[in-house]
Amino acid sequence: MAKIILATTTCQKFLYKIDTIKKSWLYNSSNIKHLFFTGGNEEKKVDNLITLKCNDDYHYLTQKTRKMFEYCLQNEEFDYIVKTNDDSFVDMEKFIATDYTSYDYGGYICSKKIKFLEGSDINFNYDDLAIHCNKEFLDGKIFNYGTGGF
Repeated sequence: MAKIILATTTCQKFLYKIDTIKKSWLYNSSNIKHLFFTGGNEEKKVDNLITLKCNDDYHYLTQKTRKMFEYCLQNEEFDYIVKTNDDSFVDMEKFIATDYTSYDYGGYICSKKIKFLEGSDINFNYDDLAIHCNKEFLDGKIFNYGTGGF
């Protein structure tokens, strides 16, 4: 049987959601390990809550997610990772019943044309670097992004 990590990203502000998940849809199984990841000043693990050394702000979710995968690769044994967020509901029984081993991603690839609004301030955050984007860079450009449950 495959070893699965169910990795849920959250933040210090929403730690209370862990209790909600544990009371509602947390799935206990010998082959599924549910870990929660948040950002902070130092890396530490308390039970199944891992604090990663990274910014905990929503705008740095990409950084936290990357560090979450790095943590799992370095510290956990698994065959698959199901990455989700603290505002998701996962029916693990249905998930396990699917042919999940045939897919790398569960969601949609979307395209969005950017309409830059005058006076707006758009920044992309990468690690601890904020990159400011102006009208000439964004207006009318099409960006592809992934969205989905896992």
